[in-house]
Amino acid sequence: MYIPAAPLCAKNARFAADCGRHFLAGTSPGDFAAENYEAHWPDRATLADLTSTGRAQLGL
Repeated sequence: MYIPAAPLCAKNARFAADCGRHFLAGTSPGDFAAENYEAHWPDRATLADLTSTGRAQLGL
């Protein structure tokens, strides 16, 4: 589940962008345990699966 960082401010924009980088890598974001479950899953979500809104919410 994605819980957006709001309101939009510099701190939350950095947090969202960090989540976006972790999403692309399949790794756990900084506010979760570093379990990195999805790093090697062949069918995990990719950038192509996100809408323009989803990409924007992750700073991508």
